[in-house]
Amino acid sequence: MIRSLLRLTALLAVVLAAGGARAQERTLIFATTNTPTAHLNVQFLHPWAESINQDGKGAVQLDIRDGTAIASVANYYDRVTTGVVQISWGLLSTVAGKFPRSDVATLPFMAKSAADASQALWRLYKAGLLGNEFADLHPLMIIALTPSGIHMSHPLKSLDTLGGAKLVIASKVNADAITLLGGAPLSIPLSEMYEAIQRGTADGAAVAWTSFDPFKLAEVTSYHVDTRLGTSSAMMFMTKATWDSLSPEAQKAIDKHSGEMESRAFGAWWDGERKAGRENTVARGDKRTIVDLTPEQSAAWQKKLEPLTENWVRNTPDGEKVLAAYRAELAKIEAGR
Repeated sequence: MIRSLLRLTALLAVVLAAGGARAQERTLIFATTNTPTAHLNVQFLHPWAESINQDGKGAVQLDIRDGTAIASVANYYDRVTTGVVQISWGLLSTVAGKFPRSDVATLPFMAKSAADASQALWRLYKAGLLGNEFADLHPLMIIALTPSGIHMSHPLKSLDTLGGAKLVIASKVNADAITLLGGAPLSIPLSEMYEAIQRGTADGAAVAWTSFDPFKLAEVTSYHVDTRLGTSSAMMFMTKATWDSLSPEAQKAIDKHSGEMESRAFGAWWDGERKAGRENTVARGDKRTIVDLTPEQSAAWQKKLEPLTENWVRNTPDGEKVLAAYRAELAKIEAGR
């Protein structure tokens, strides 16, 4: 009888311990803001979340939510900061005025790759050079996307000037760059640029090669200047309050898939999409021209865009210091340090 009671007591202890472990496991809603089949989801975001779920068993699990019903590219920041979701990613430019220093990575002719840009930007964050931009947040990755080039339905008469070409732009930095190069930026939603180019409302677009597959731009453009006219910065993040509420085990599982090298990996994924966008466009076999600027032409374009960078420095807190530090980090990364 006593032995039976002891066995029962031990069994109850095991059950209660298991129940306690399960109760401690935390579920965090992760909003991707994309359709389930989007390249970004299938190739990067889903595998990233699944890696955390594998390492975080018993401590933390990410509940992946695709689509725009729970969070979108426009409201992702508010959805995280108000607790509707706990993790999301998105462009910093959609949160007006909050991330001015981080915009250093968006300037023209900076990094040679999104991987380098993302790694350098993370290093600025860790060094405290981005001020209080992330004070209430816990970033998991900070990244820069791939730079914009020029894609038109007809050739430019000269590479010395854009000659008033009307180009759909993806960001303010692109708009400023196009203006300084002699073009006319058009603020048309990217979802409408195909039709605008097809109808002749626009001569083309200043966007990255990553836009070609989702927007079918190869069908309405045939002349491409592959250059670096600025880009967008972004983050994967949760709030600091959410992070602080997690157990050490949950934090460890998430930390393993966050930080400098994960930021670089996210940037490298975008580099791969840029490469694929260009290669797939060329592989169509139709008549098109792709222009890679010579070193002299690239230097001339950079000279024309210097006022853009100078204006950013003047209007950004610690702008000169942040720009110098960013360039220094890029040089270290390119040198393998």
